[in-house]
Amino acid sequence: MVDPRELAVVQTRELPMTELDAVKDHAEAVRALVSWDSVGVLMDEGPEAVVAVLLRGGVVVVASRFCLSAAESVSALQAYNEGMVVPMELRCWQGHTLTEEHTGNLAELTAVWRESYDQRRQQAEAGWSAFFAKLEQKTREKGRGSAISVPTRNQVLLDAHGRCMFEGCGADLTKDPVTHERGNFATLAHNVASSERGTRGVLHLSGDLADDPENILLLCDTHHRLVDAIAKADYPASVLSAIRRHFCETATELLDGLSLEPMPAFGVAWPVHRQRIALPSSKQAARALKPIGARLDGRLQTVNDNELVLRLLKGEVLWDVIAAAVERTAEEILKQAHGERYRAALFAMGLMPALIALGAKLGNKCDITPMLRYRERGLWYWPVNEPRGEFYTIEGLDLLTDSEDDVSLLLGLTGVPEATRSTAESLGMSVVSVVAWRHYRGNGALGHPDDGTSFRQHMQELLHRLGDAHGVRRVHVLPCASNAACVFFGQAFDSYHPELVVYDFSTEGDRMVPRLRILNVGNEPMVRLA
Repeated sequence: MVDPRELAVVQTRELPMTELDAVKDHAEAVRALVSWDSVGVLMDEGPEAVVAVLLRGGVVVVASRFCLSAAESVSALQAYNEGMVVPMELRCWQGHTLTEEHTGNLAELTAVWRESYDQRRQQAEAGWSAFFAKLEQKTREKGRGSAISVPTRNQVLLDAHGRCMFEGCGADLTKDPVTHERGNFATLAHNVASSERGTRGVLHLSGDLADDPENILLLCDTHHRLVDAIAKADYPASVLSAIRRHFCETATELLDGLSLEPMPAFGVAWPVHRQRIALPSSKQAARALKPIGARLDGRLQTVNDNELVLRLLKGEVLWDVIAAAVERTAEEILKQAHGERYRAALFAMGLMPALIALGAKLGNKCDITPMLRYRERGLWYWPVNEPRGEFYTIEGLDLLTDSEDDVSLLLGLTGVPEATRSTAESLGMSVVSVVAWRHYRGNGALGHPDDGTSFRQHMQELLHRLGDAHGVRRVHVLPCASNAACVFFGQAFDSYHPELVVYDFSTEGDRMVPRLRILNVGNEPMVRLA
């Protein structure tokens, strides 16, 4: 049987209501079932379908359809809008058609509503009366909407910085591409056409958006012809709006970077289980560097990838090569960073022991900051805008004696797999646990570079305490942490600290096995095969 409650909140699964009283009754019925904070109307190209949507926090919670006169349609909307503070909003999914699959599914309607964000207008009662009257007449107005005013034209030029906004173009439109003569060689293109009968025209909205700067793109002649004539079906208003928004966001982000201090950045991409690692694009690098008040100085300098060798080697031979690669990579980074007062960013990805060893070789006396590759989105960037502060606990120190030769250090920031716990137990030594709080646990547990700096300092203090207060000579590190957290932890290693034996998951993944040793030789950290 069909749930009556579901039929009420998704009324669009039934025929449109044809009486005003039925709409009012529906409004009362759903008000007893759900709450909403705004009311809108969603239509598609044509329009072929018109749906009233009730939303809470931008999510569609009720959908309905009615077939009434223009005057009664306004009253029907007001029945749903009773007590609301936010004006009702009209949106158009231009270039698309709402099907039964869309109209009968609240999640689908929510997705379409969000996609139509740029093709919208909030309206008072008079605007809704005009809209429903046009629907009733089923005719589109001839002629164009209001002309683009000088302030709007200037605003579009400012938003575009004189460049073509089409993705991947960015041509300088202040000079002729052939003669290089200075001037204005730009064209203006509407996302929603200024004429209801034009390309990407929208009933009722075209006139309202004709002089809205956010509805206008600055384009070169080639791309203006492309979107308006050659391939107009491929560029509905929603696509053009997304292109404009992406251009503005990218331009702002890059220009904001001019106020930041230029910093060299090094890339290290060692394959993980034979999978290739993508180093960041210029945009990703800019976004990752911003939280430390820096911008990319030139291009990312790829120091070492060893892709062919590391992807072919297996077993003990692989780790012997990795140990040598860590030594040489650290030496090259420090040599290149010398001219920049050892201030640099590090985009490093690889197996956890290799990253910890690299951090140890770079040390904590320089100012080389590792960047996070955020696995949840597959991008290089920091997931939180402000430092979290304390995000992990340290347990087990109170159980240590003052004469511990070896201890296990369980480093569980991404997670605490069973293989890690069982290996720690099987080693038969005291266990110290550094574990992220459950609600932070994951690849982004260490989510801001300032948290990384603090984490490095606390790990430095922890290693010092293990050696000084408890007589520890070797720390068996069982890591499950992000790339950045591994490098930060490695940087905590210092002179007179206990030797580190760093483990990684076995090929089967059911246990952890020792891979690399990090030890002090003449107050210099050295990396050896475990």
